[in-house]
Amino acid sequence: SPKKIKWPQIQVRLNDGWVDSFESSALFATTDAERTWAGRVSEWLKEDLSKGQRLSRTFSTEALDPYASFNKLPTCQDSKEEKEVCLKEASKIVVLVNEMCASMCDIFASTIRDNKLGTIIGAKTMGAGGNVVMHAASPVSMIMLQQTESLIVDAAGNYLENMGVEPDIATNTVNDRQKLYSATLEKAFETLAQVPAATPA
Repeated sequence: SPKKIKWPQIQVRLNDGWVDSFESSALFATTDAERTWAGRVSEWLKEDLSKGQRLSRTFSTEALDPYASFNKLPTCQDSKEEKEVCLKEASKIVVLVNEMCASMCDIFASTIRDNKLGTIIGAKTMGAGGNVVMHAASPVSMIMLQQTESLIVDAAGNYLENMGVEPDIATNTVNDRQKLYSATLEKAFETLAQVPAATPA
């Protein structure tokens, strides 16, 4: 998309692991902009931690990827390779989701919806947008503790965790599963045929 995509926001559980991660990026990220951004987030986390908070303030998930070129947006005119990946004016997009759609699937569906890039079809997603951290196993029972340590927040300020993404067009994906989602796919093709082309974000 030639326009900047609205990324979701994130809150993290305040602990040394997250602080260390951003401090490391502040030192070793590949560009000055990324190092500056990571350093800023690291300071926010330290401030929030010093206030006794359990969750950080919200900040853009752009800070989580030190290798992405967030400032270079495609012009859709520069090169053959760039033109091939750009949305055309007549682009129509549907994203199929169901109740087993979790984590990055939640985030992807939310990002498509928040940027008005397409139509979400199916059932509400699972709602598991945060990252899960594995902690040490109990020495006797050998039970491993896993804990969600971040929460994804959509453009409207709603948590994806435990909430999921409601589809624009709902189908009964549980009943449709035995038929290889034929009814959901049919609804997707109907939507592609009828909905006016989306304007690229």
